Amino acid sequence: AVPKLNQAAVAAGTADIDAVSGATYTSAGYKQSLQSALDKANASAGSGSGAAAEDSGGAQAAKTVTGTAAQTQYGAVQVRITVAGGKITKAETVQAPKGGQSDQITANAV
Repeated sequence: AVPKLNQAAVAAGTADIDAVSGATYTSAGYKQSLQSALDKANASAGSGSGAAAEDSGGAQAAKTVTGTAAQTQYGAVQVRITVAGGKITKAETVQAPKGGQSDQITANAV
């Protein structure tokens, strides 16, 4: 589920991504942590709008931000994103549920 969520985050550029079937709790935690990272990125950008980077006329340096870990029924989910020019250019999972039923659900989803 995690690789699909990472791809969806980059493609969408927001936390408004679809859940992965069979990984509902992980998807919800991922979206929560992703939104936290986006909020942090926007807060550190000053105005919080992508248009500000365009208005300044220059390329904005890429910044990497880690979202707050979201607790789920199966364990913590935490996302790190890289933002450049007001867009998500990379998304990766720092923490994801592991072990027990989570591994079985992941195997079934794959």
